[in-house]
Amino acid sequence: MKELTKIEETVLLAIWRLENNAYGVEVRRRVEEVTGRAVNYSTLYATLEQMVRKGLINKQFGEPTAVRGGKRKVFFHPTTLGLDALKRAFERQKSLWAGINDEAFQRGRL
Repeated sequence: MKELTKIEETVLLAIWRLENNAYGVEVRRRVEEVTGRAVNYSTLYATLEQMVRKGLINKQFGEPTAVRGGKRKVFFHPTTLGLDALKRAFERQKSLWAGINDEAFQRGRL
């Protein structure tokens, strides 16, 4: 499997951390909170659909609610493939950052 793109990694991590509350609005809020950057819904939903096609996440429809005018929320959950991809991304980053600490940044070099 290919490596995750940065947006896929960020969205997948947000979904995983949100557990059973991972629907569009909450995923967007979490991604914006962590990255400090605005994410428009078209970009988010295009990414989510791409991740479903790749088998990284599943989507599940919730029950209709009166608050949403009878519309059902769509919840997202990581698949085993998605969690494996996250683990590989984590291990890769951990390896790249090994041995780098605050002191290295203060010196401006390794």
